[in-house]
Amino acid sequence: MGFHPLNMKRSDLLANFVYEQENLGATTELSEACDMTSTAGVDTDGSIGPDLIDNGVRLGMDAKCYSPNATVFFAFGEYDCGTQQCYYQYGKDEEDALRRLREMMERLD
Repeated sequence: MGFHPLNMKRSDLLANFVYEQENLGATTELSEACDMTSTAGVDTDGSIGPDLIDNGVRLGMDAKCYSPNATVFFAFGEYDCGTQQCYYQYGKDEEDALRRLREMMERLD
């Protein structure tokens, strides 16, 4: 079984940034700034299967509108309240995705 993403790429750059932000206590800001987030485990926030599919389809459409060659990158964060957070950010490459995330976080300040 296991986890085998076909249309997304795991990002070390994003993972390092997520790690830094979690250590700074900026998980709320990080979640708000990312293109999408999800959690594994128990449904504690009211989201259900259709919500997750709808959000994923929107993420793909937004990425394609941004650039026909955009890629969705993802990274797992630490466990929060018993579930693991996953962060998704699209871009033309990893550096572009991280640049977009940093810019959005600056706007939230």
